[in-house]
Amino acid sequence: MKLTHRQRDFLEKFRELYRKVGAPLHYTEVAQHLGVGKITAYEMLRTLERKGVVSSRYRKQVSGEPGRSQVVFCPKESSESTSGVLEAEKKRVLALLRETDEKTRSQALDAYLARLQTLNDPVSFLASAIGALLINLPSLESEARDRIEEVIKASLQKDSWVHVVAGIAVVLLGAQAIEHGTAVQLVNILGKYYEHFAALPSDKKAELAEFVKEVIKAI
Repeated sequence: MKLTHRQRDFLEKFRELYRKVGAPLHYTEVAQHLGVGKITAYEMLRTLERKGVVSSRYRKQVSGEPGRSQVVFCPKESSESTSGVLEAEKKRVLALLRETDEKTRSQALDAYLARLQTLNDPVSFLASAIGALLINLPSLESEARDRIEEVIKASLQKDSWVHVVAGIAVVLLGAQAIEHGTAVQLVNILGKYYEHFAALPSDKKAELAEFVKEVIKAI
């Protein structure tokens, strides 16, 4: 369906915001970031949804927060290229690697677990799940970190790399998940991780492996 100039402009800004945030957004968040009124943002998002370029879904409240589920919006998955999704996730992970110390590592994990519950696009989900693991590597002892990096790099040469990464994630993130009462979430995420990877075309699997290589190189 044809979009007006105003609708195209709003959609492009919304896509850019979505790439930066990496998760569906409530209309009030869109309004705040784009500098428009809340009603304007809501009506525009609903209009774009009717025209088939935006989708909506319910976002559950983060564990421990009261209130109802919220309706959140995201650009249709087909509008996001694999390279664009991975580049946005790489920037997000690298920023966390620069800013996250041991004290805030658990907060970063909670944020990733919450965001992963809202992602349905396979590439976005897989990149974010792997990102949750990678941001925890710098907190390890240097010897352990170096060994894990070596194992991941070696595994990337084989089709089994996804299992190696998943296993390391369970070991590193499992204790935190149990401590924070999010172990069930971690198990559910692991299930979706394998489900999405199995359905991913070989060319996208290769791009995802390259994403892991680039981030590890920067750690």
